[in-house]
Amino acid sequence: MKRAARVPHDLAQPSGWRNRIVADGQADPSAITANPLNWRVHPKLQRETLEDSLETIGWIQKPVINRTTGHLIDGHLRVAAAAARGEPLIPVSYVELTEDEERAALASLDPMAGMAVMDGEKLTELLHDLELGSGSLNQLFDDLRDQAEGATLASASKTGEELLQKGLPVVKAVIAVADMNLIERALAATGTAARGDALLAICKVYLHEKGQHDAGPEDLAPVESAQKNPEPDRAGNARWAGTNLEAGVQRDPAGDRVRGKGGKG
Repeated sequence: MKRAARVPHDLAQPSGWRNRIVADGQADPSAITANPLNWRVHPKLQRETLEDSLETIGWIQKPVINRTTGHLIDGHLRVAAAAARGEPLIPVSYVELTEDEERAALASLDPMAGMAVMDGEKLTELLHDLELGSGSLNQLFDDLRDQAEGATLASASKTGEELLQKGLPVVKAVIAVADMNLIERALAATGTAARGDALLAICKVYLHEKGQHDAGPEDLAPVESAQKNPEPDRAGNARWAGTNLEAGVQRDPAGDRVRGKGGKG
């Protein structure tokens, strides 16, 4: 009688993506080892907003620990906040990854989340009359409302698809979260829906006023139109975008300081 051939363990698993989560549990945050290759730096505003969220809503997402190395893969700020507060135990998930897989996960988790584009109408609906938390969380909601104004999923997707279809290289910039509200307001002030077109319009105006770019009427039209017929709440933004683009340190209509050179966020 013939013995049945032994099926390798990997092939015996059901078809589909592998589940690398091996356990859920609780851990002392002060005993969790931060990943030595963690490349994310968390500014004060982000820390305050996260702490406000944890205080108001609680734990809704678990930090992830790799059992193979004992290193944290996701949730460094949450673990640090819990340790600083003296929390005895926090919820965690355990995975088993090789060292290379751990590095790949550490490098890709946040950037993949950042690839999502904004549907302004849905975000506006989501944030309608939403007030929660003690301050930082509500400030985040206010900033998101400003970003959602005038932003549409269609315009963002169309621009990206056109660039990919043309085979053009795409440039990505790292911008501090605290500066995003100012940037979104400046882009909106041009009156151009697509962010890439709005940024080009602002750059052309800047270089034209410095005598470094021969911008024609068609190049300056979006900003000039926004200056002549701005919406009431964007009047100051339109003037700022079209006439106050100077080198070095600037100020927006609200008086906030704007750095001439971007920093790492």
